[in-house]
This record gives sequence, C-alpha cells and structure tokens, in this order.
Amino acid sequence: MIRLAAGFFGELPLPLARPDTVAVQFTLSTDRLSVTEILDAGHASAGRLGGEILRRLRAMYPQARACLAFNPRFVLSPAVLQAVLLTAQQRVAAAQGYTLFCDRTGKTPLAYLLRSDLIDWCPPAHLGLLTGDHGELDHHFLHASFTDGELIAVPGVEPPIELAHDFYLQVSPALHDFTQRAIAQLAQARTEAERRTLIEKGERIALLGYHAGDVLFLLQAMVLERGEHPFTGVAVPAEFADIVQYLSPQLRCYVLKQPVPQRGSYQVADEFVVLRDYVTQLQSEGLAVEKFFWHPLRPRFRDFLRSRHHLREMTALALGGRGHALRPLPLMSEPSQRDYARAQPQPGRVIVQFDAGWGLKGFPAERRGELLRLLREVGYDPVLLGQPESDAPDVRAIPYCNLQGFRALLDSAQALLGCDSFPTHFANLYGVPTLTLFGSTRPSNSRGLEGTRYRTLHHPMSCVPCNAPTRCRLDNGTSCYAMPMSGEVVHALQQLVPAPQRRAI
Repeated sequence: MIRLAAGFFGELPLPLARPDTVAVQFTLSTDRLSVTEILDAGHASAGRLGGEILRRLRAMYPQARACLAFNPRFVLSPAVLQAVLLTAQQRVAAAQGYTLFCDRTGKTPLAYLLRSDLIDWCPPAHLGLLTGDHGELDHHFLHASFTDGELIAVPGVEPPIELAHDFYLQVSPALHDFTQRAIAQLAQARTEAERRTLIEKGERIALLGYHAGDVLFLLQAMVLERGEHPFTGVAVPAEFADIVQYLSPQLRCYVLKQPVPQRGSYQVADEFVVLRDYVTQLQSEGLAVEKFFWHPLRPRFRDFLRSRHHLREMTALALGGRGHALRPLPLMSEPSQRDYARAQPQPGRVIVQFDAGWGLKGFPAERRGELLRLLREVGYDPVLLGQPESDAPDVRAIPYCNLQGFRALLDSAQALLGCDSFPTHFANLYGVPTLTLFGSTRPSNSRGLEGTRYRTLHHPMSCVPCNAPTRCRLDNGTSCYAMPMSGEVVHALQQLVPAPQRRAI
C-alpha cells in the first residue's frame, strides 16, 4: 500500500528505500501536456506549481495518506531529495495536516507535505499564495490554512541552494505582502469550519492590469475555469474597466487610478510592487481589502517567453486550472455574443491597426503606406485605428478612445487586420473576421484558432520571440523581419473576406 507520494521537477532518478513510497518526476513543458508534463506558465508562482504537483499526485495515488511536493524554485541534489524524503516518510505516520521542510536555517522552503484529505478540498489557487522563498512566512500561511502542522529544518542541508532554471533570481518582496494579507484574513476565522469555508468559497481577486490584451485573456481564462475555481473580481486601471464591464459584468471590478505601467515615461522595475500598491490604493479609498484573497497574476514568476502555450492558458493554470492546449474561445457576456450579429458592416470596409505594445511588435512604418495603397487598389476601404499615416493622408484615422467607440467601428467593418494586441484579440472574440500579423512575438502565445473567420501571418525566425522593443538585433533597424510583406497581407485578407471589387495581386 502506498502511504506517501512525492513529486519533483528534475532530471535525476530518485531511488526509494521503502515499498510504501512512490516518487514521480514532473517536467514543466513548453509545448506538450500530459499527466507528468505541466504547462510552463510565467503567471504561476512556485506555490501554485507545487500545488499542481500535489493535486496530480493525489489523482494518481488516491490511496496515499499524504503527498509531498518539492519546491520547484530550487534545484535539489539527490542527497537533499533523499534527506527530505526520509524525514517525510517518518512524518506521514504523525497524521498532521502539513509539514514544511526547510534547509538547516529554516529560511528556504524545500518541500511541502499535505495530508491527502486537505488536498481534496483545498482550491489549487490557494496554494499559489505560498511565497516559495520565505520558510517562516510559508509556515504561517500553512498554519493559518490548516492549523495542524510544523516546520522542520532538515539537518545537513546548507544554504545557498541553486535556483531552478528559468525562475527569476529573486522573489519580489512585494509578493510577501499578499501572503501576509491572506494570513491575516484566515486569522479572522473563529473555527476550523469557518476557516475551511473561507478557503473554499472566499472571494478571490485577480490583479493584472498591465495591458488590455492581458486583461482580455484573464477574463477569458476566468470563464474557462469558472465552474471549479471561481474568482469573484479583478482590479484593473481605469483604461481597462470598460472591457471588464462589457465582457464579465458579473465580476467585481475594482478601478484603479494609477497610470498603466510600462507606457511612455512610466517604466517600473518591479511590477509586483505596482500590484501591491493597487491593493494599498483600494484600502486607502475605504475598501475592506482584508475580506479578500489577492492574487497577483503578472507573468513575472518565470520567463514566459520560452513557453509555446497561449497566454490565456498560462493564466488559466495560475487561476487553478489543470493546464490545457489552446481551447476554443469561451462564450462571454450576452451582449458580447449578440452585438456583432446585429451589425451592418459597410462593404469593403477594413479596420487597419498598425501599432502594438512596442515598435518591433507593430507593422513596419516604412511599409504602411504601401499596404494601404494595395488595399485600396483591390477594392477595400481601409480605416486606420490609431493615428493618421503621413504616407496615406487620405485614409481616415480614428483613435481608440474607449471600448464602446471601438465596438461601433467594428460594427461598421467587414474585417480587421492588425498586429498582436488587444484590438485584434477582441475583434476575434467579437466575431469580426480577423487577420493577425505577428512580428517579434511568438504567434502561439496569443493567436486564435485558425478558421474561416480568423488567420495569422508570420515569418518564423529563430530570434522570435525577441526581448528587444524597438531595435532589431540583426541589423539595428526598426523593423522586424518576421513581419509579413504587404502583398502577403492583402492576399490573405482576400481569402478571408473578398473585396467588393476583387482583383488579384
């Protein structure tokens, strides 16, 4: 009979000395998924990934009394793995709710042991609030959550411990604030039953709000995971509040007065500090923030650029989902399902969106006039979303002011062609035939499902995705070679939505 199931990330085999213990090797997969291959998500904290190991171990070995997840933030040697596992085997008989194993100093969390019945009812998102780097704080969080447990310093395990590949070097101290807030909230429970109800059904608020596209993917992920792992609200900058209100009116939407980070001169080094300050701002305005669990979901726990999974699915995993390949777009609010069906598009009108979050993500400036000219030559009536183009001054330009105005523009168009950013992602969800142009970003991270109403164009290159925002590292130019040529764009659009006066190019 299996009494203990242990899971770890790593390439080394883990020999076992007892027949009642099993060890499972997991991997963070950038492209494949299976029982032991977990979706590699930059949005997921070390605690969330450890919680996913516990959930999978529980499903694989339902007879096990307890499950042990080694901390994925660290590379642990076979000797350390064996030392922790030997101690864990001894603790299973104690039937405590949890045991946190740390290095000799008690500061570095090495592994988390939970009794199986606790794993059964604890929402996976809850363990995402473990710090993964602060042993004492993680001990307080587990104690506040499950009461019965202890921290054990494993003899002979000395700091420093090597950081696992692709985790960022340091955990932002701002993340500790979210764990401390969760501990304070759990401390309000007067009985074990109240505490369990709070963990299972307490209100969880997602913090993201850096880019409109990220907010859109978050809302979609919430719908995909709504049944099993409900979040009740989001906190976003004012610029994005209308997106939440239109697509997910059932959510609490906390509107933030701070500017959107990473725009113009407002550049920030620690993005989690901004998310922490969001909560502080809401508290200063009178919101009882102590009644909620606050979950930061910015993809800064790991390098998400190495993963080929969709950002929506990365976010869904962080929310507590099991991890999926790209799923069809979920049904959002009733208005979003209905409105474009009532629209009366003007024949040939095509919305063109050249700009994106940064220079190399957008369509090359020197080719914009050419593309607009080709569109008109084959019979389209292009309308620019954004600023006028100097090379095509007679093409009408309409700036993005709010979602209502953008939807009105979409209602007038037969198609939208644009770069990897919110307008194209929203147009695809809204129902408008959409052609998405990719340059320095990997299409699989944000593309839609190919079909009769959606297509992507991209020249695959080994340097994509690229961290350079404005200058190509190949020639120091301002254009990305992965971006399709103007003729390719027009040809693809003709296949998607023929122009009223169709001419081959």
